[in-house]
Amino acid sequence: MKKLFAALAFSALIVSPCLADDAAPKIDSHLAAALDVLEASNAQQNVLAMVDALTPIMLGQVKKQHPDANEKVIVAFQGAFHDEMVASTGELMKMQAAIYAEHFSEADLKALAAFYRSEAGKRFVAEQPAMMKEITPVASAWGMQTAQRAIQRATEKLQKEGLKL
Repeated sequence: MKKLFAALAFSALIVSPCLADDAAPKIDSHLAAALDVLEASNAQQNVLAMVDALTPIMLGQVKKQHPDANEKVIVAFQGAFHDEMVASTGELMKMQAAIYAEHFSEADLKALAAFYRSEAGKRFVAEQPAMMKEITPVASAWGMQTAQRAIQRATEKLQKEGLKL
């Protein structure tokens, strides 16, 4: 399950900047501009695509941890997990908008929204869900493999220095 949560966290980083609990918009119009960028860039649909891509990965982890669970329970869990993730995307959009508002001026946000509504931006937005479905499992596998290698190498380095975890 820890690997699953790491994969979810890593995938979230692909889709959006780091989330901060204390990120607060400076002014309402600024936050509105940030929300408009997220709408123009199809951010919520991209998060939903990420959830769809990660659900089977998560389900595999659940099946490994609970090999005796019957299929009815697994299907019910999958539905409940997916529904909860989908229901919380509005909250994520608000958090992202607050972060965007902290990092970009209102004018920059309006320019970004205009880009996403341009022909090139529309093409980018249209292709992004398919790309995320391809990127998510690749990024998850990369994250898990790289983390395992990094742990091994860091442990070896510590041992060479006479330190032990």
